[in-house]
Amino acid sequence: MAANTAIADMYNEKDYIYPNYSTDGSIWTSPMYPAQNYPDEISQKYNCTPTASRNLFLSQEHLMYIFQCGINAEYELPKYKWGCLSFHAGYMFEYIYNKGVDSNMYKAVSGITYEELKNGTKEIEDSHVASQKNEWMQNFHNQFNNYFVVGVTYRY
Repeated sequence: MAANTAIADMYNEKDYIYPNYSTDGSIWTSPMYPAQNYPDEISQKYNCTPTASRNLFLSQEHLMYIFQCGINAEYELPKYKWGCLSFHAGYMFEYIYNKGVDSNMYKAVSGITYEELKNGTKEIEDSHVASQKNEWMQNFHNQFNNYFVVGVTYRY
């Protein structure tokens, strides 16, 4: 079983609209926390280091789960001086719950640079952020997959 996550509501979700930050829920999703909330920080603006106490991995509201179950069979013919031949077949069933959590939640807003956001010369509307998050959540779906494997192996 595997799980994937999505970022939770942040201090300021607008910061994640800029494309330098991963919002796909992987371990690379590292939150940005204002340094004033953490006086022990060296940085005066933001700490972007994913530490164990601040990493959001597997602690979010929306999770994607992957369940897999399968069976394999193999038959090996007797060995001869010219080699050995074997046949194998298999089947695997896969169920993905909340498929879509692993996609990016926010997309970059064209015409706005990271520097303009940080120094306050341009602003992203709250409604734009909320609509992107809502669109991301609307794309969640459950998915079933079936995999069949058939093969022949020759060893000399």
